Amino acid sequence: LLDRQLALLTSSSSQSHIDTLAQKLQQQQQATPAGTTDADHDSQSPEDMAKLRALYALLPTLTSLSPTLPPLLTRLRSLRALHANAVTASQTLDEVEQRQDEADKEIREWRDGLKKVEEAVARAESGMLENSAAVESWVKELEERVKKLG
Repeated sequence: LLDRQLALLTSSSSQSHIDTLAQKLQQQQQATPAGTTDADHDSQSPEDMAKLRALYALLPTLTSLSPTLPPLLTRLRSLRALHANAVTASQTLDEVEQRQDEADKEIREWRDGLKKVEEAVARAESGMLENSAAVESWVKELEERVKKLG
């Protein structure tokens, strides 16, 4: 309903259409003698008369609102554009946040992998130092044996 009303208000012909209807109502009012009653309008259906009365009741409101209508329409159009931009920005932000979460996850995985490699290097280094000490002691023992023999 709101979309239809907005479409009606934003259409280029709506202002001229409202003006035309207002002129027709004024012409009908002027053409009708002051002494006519509802009995004179029996040829028209009650539904048509109700619609006519409703339109006539709206005429002063529409006439008083006609100066504010163009700025209001401009504002509604700009708000519609802002809303569309906000939706796009929200979707873009969601995508960026998702990519950031994926990047954070990947960084955590790399850090875990790096930590494991550092631990393995430290174990290998300590093992190498132990092996080096053992080999050094063997070499000293061999040197002593060679000195004793020779």
